[in-house]
Amino acid sequence: MSSDYNYHLLQKDIKEGKQIVLFVGAGINFCQKHRMLWSDVMRHLFKHALTSIACNKDINKDDLAQLKELFGIDNNALLDKESINSYLELHEYVQDEYPSILQAYIVKKILGQRYISIIQEFLYNNCSAELLRDAFKTNHSIKSKEKKNEIDYPCLFAIARLILLCPNIKAVVTYNYDNFLTQAIKILQESPGTYFNRKDKLLFNKRTNNGSLEVVDVYGDNYNSVIRSKTFPIYHVHGYIPSPTEIQNIDETSIVLSLDEFYDNVRNVYSWQTDTQMHLLSHYTCVFIGSSISDITIQRMLYYAQHYGNNENIYYFRAHQEQQLEESHKSIHKLLDEIKNDFYNDYGLTTIYVEEGYDYLYSKISALVDVLKTKVNEEV
Repeated sequence: MSSDYNYHLLQKDIKEGKQIVLFVGAGINFCQKHRMLWSDVMRHLFKHALTSIACNKDINKDDLAQLKELFGIDNNALLDKESINSYLELHEYVQDEYPSILQAYIVKKILGQRYISIIQEFLYNNCSAELLRDAFKTNHSIKSKEKKNEIDYPCLFAIARLILLCPNIKAVVTYNYDNFLTQAIKILQESPGTYFNRKDKLLFNKRTNNGSLEVVDVYGDNYNSVIRSKTFPIYHVHGYIPSPTEIQNIDETSIVLSLDEFYDNVRNVYSWQTDTQMHLLSHYTCVFIGSSISDITIQRMLYYAQHYGNNENIYYFRAHQEQQLEESHKSIHKLLDEIKNDFYNDYGLTTIYVEEGYDYLYSKISALVDVLKTKVNEEV
């Protein structure tokens, strides 16, 4: 089925009140000004690891610069025409022999637990409650006249708005370590008059009981202590790294980054992280946003949920970063996307492909609320 048809199916499910759970990845943090996709986090970590390796192995500056370029970290190495073929061979070798999961293992081995503070600094230097509040006021407030072409943190705003206006969204499963979505929801919840028009406010008051919805980050050992009947849970199944301003310890044992943690996840089928995902995937209408579905654990869960459990749709929003492709390459790019969609269909995913890229993903998410506004008009 076409993406437009699948999108209308999701709108229909929302209007009919299907119980929905959002599954989100690093793609929801997309921002033109700040690069925070998972590949950006890995490049930042591997840059630190390479620097440590260079010190330990006495690697000279030129070789270190070429290593960083090969791993997509920097673009400072100067190549002459005679070097291009050799460089391409090395680049192909790196792509084949050093997949991201192996890079993560190397990062952990070289940096030890220091990698957690490096991730924390990287994430919260690029996004914070203050940055989100300023961006939202500039681009999304009802009275704002300073709309920009490049909107900062567009998906975070759109998803937070959807959660606060759509009563049948029951939870979020996130593969991100950060609290950006929680902060985005709280910013809108604290100032509904700034961001919501009259119809929005009707939905907001009904959904949140006049703003009293409590959003909680669920992670590590706090699973049993924070889940209550009136809370809206955001499950951090790969662990949680709080902002430096939060006074709390990081549960290092709950952070999933490299091969050993993925193996533990596969082995520990009775953990709350695994059990929660399997339950939600098997009994709810699910919507994946900003996730690559590349984790073999997620693929396994999707396979079992669709073959042995869930009769509801599992939607998957796909988008890509804007690429400057030559006209002759665009048809190949489209064909590759169609092949990938066939793969996702085999896993039971109902794919919604946003060809325009991440910049337009937020508008598709925002428009989902329109069917609820139509329902409000019908009830009135």
